[in-house]
Amino acid sequence: TLLALPNLVALIAPIALLVATIHVLNRLNGDSELIVTPAGGGTVWTIARPLLALAVLVSVAVSFVNHFGMPWSLQQLRVFVVQVRTDLISQVIQPGRFSTPESNLTFHIRDRDLSGTLLGLVMHDGRDEKVTATYLAERARILKQEGSGYLLMEKGHILRRPKNGDPLQTIVFDSYAVDLDRFEAKEEKVGVAKPRERYFRELVYPPANDELAMRQPGLLRAELHERFSSALYPFAFVLLAVAFIGHA
Repeated sequence: TLLALPNLVALIAPIALLVATIHVLNRLNGDSELIVTPAGGGTVWTIARPLLALAVLVSVAVSFVNHFGMPWSLQQLRVFVVQVRTDLISQVIQPGRFSTPESNLTFHIRDRDLSGTLLGLVMHDGRDEKVTATYLAERARILKQEGSGYLLMEKGHILRRPKNGDPLQTIVFDSYAVDLDRFEAKEEKVGVAKPRERYFRELVYPPANDELAMRQPGLLRAELHERFSSALYPFAFVLLAVAFIGHA
C-alpha cells in the first residue's frame, strides 16, 4: 500500500492545495481581512504571494514524485507482485489434491520435497479458445528471474488438443518453462515496464528493442507531458482561486 501511495500524490497534492487555498481565502473574507488588506495599501499580490510560495513547494514535491519517487515505487511494487504471485502458485498446489486457482486451470502434484521441488506434476490449461493443453512432468520448480516467475518442468510431455477437432498433438521435452504471468490476466507482459514505471531517461531514450516504444510510442510522450504538466497545476489552481475569491 505504501508503494502505491506516490502514484496518488501527484494527483491529490494539487487538488489538496486548491481546497486549502479556497478555505484560507474564505476565512480571510469571513474575518474581513480581504477588506483591511487593500485599505492598508496592500494589493491582491499581497494575498497571493504566500499561496504561490506554497504552490512552489507543492510543485517541487510533485516533480520529485513524478520523476523519481513514483517510478521507483512502482518498480518495487512490480517485484513484490511477482513474488506474491509466484509464492501463491507454489502454495496453492498441494500434494494429492486437484487445485483450481481459476476456471479451466487445474494443478495436481504427487508430492513436494523439502527443497520445494514439485514431483509428479499435472497441469491442465483449458483457458485458450483454440487449444486445450495438458502438461505432465516428473519434476518441476518455480524460479524467479528478471522480475518474472517461471514454472520449470523436467522430463515430461505436453498434450495439445485443438478445439476445432484436429488430431491430438504430443510434445516430449527434457526441460520446459512456463511463464507464471500466464496465470494472471494483465494488460502488459511482465517484462515490459509501463510508462509510469519508467524514469525520465527511459521515457526519452527507450531501448531500441523496447516493445512498448515500437508499438505505442504515443504512450511514452503522453506520460512525459503528464509529468511536466501536473507540476504546473498548483500554480494554476492558486491563481484561479485568487482571481475568483481573492477580493473582498
